[in-house]
Amino acid sequence: MTKTFITLKKLPDIDQARKLKRYLNENEIKCFLTDNISTVDNNFLEPLSVGVEAKIKASDYSRASLLVESWIEKMLDEYDRNYKLFSFSDKRLYAILLKPENWEEFDVRLAKRLLMQKGKPVDDSFINSIRKENRVKQRNRKIRVSAGYIFAALSSFAKLPGNAKKELSGSMELYSHSRLKES
Repeated sequence: MTKTFITLKKLPDIDQARKLKRYLNENEIKCFLTDNISTVDNNFLEPLSVGVEAKIKASDYSRASLLVESWIEKMLDEYDRNYKLFSFSDKRLYAILLKPENWEEFDVRLAKRLLMQKGKPVDDSFINSIRKENRVKQRNRKIRVSAGYIFAALSSFAKLPGNAKKELSGSMELYSHSRLKES
């Protein structure tokens, strides 16, 4: 029988990883941690990945993922109030919910919980409506920028040399784009 280990979770720091490992071991799931820091050679080929991976046996995956869910909920209750998300504005907390792929799962859940404690809506339909609104704003912004470039190009063509003349004080006239005749 071969022991196949798979990554259960990637964690940003070793302290969180050790806590998760301890929690899983208490619940009779063997877990080990691997450093996920890229070497110099790999940095040229892929983005730098820093963190720790919690690995478990593939056969324990379904039970372990349920335990991870409960561990995250437990961590939310015990977390230090000096953590960065506690100082975020509602707008920044919603930004986390709009792009959860850019954040750790813990941060996403904490942002959701903080908004709920403030009485703000965080259901999926509300978040999807904000995403749709943002897409419309982004599309309109692109249209305005494109129109600006088009009008800038057209206005430069409108100023091509022609018979434009400007009257100066007195009876003097100045023609634009006229060549000077040497005598």
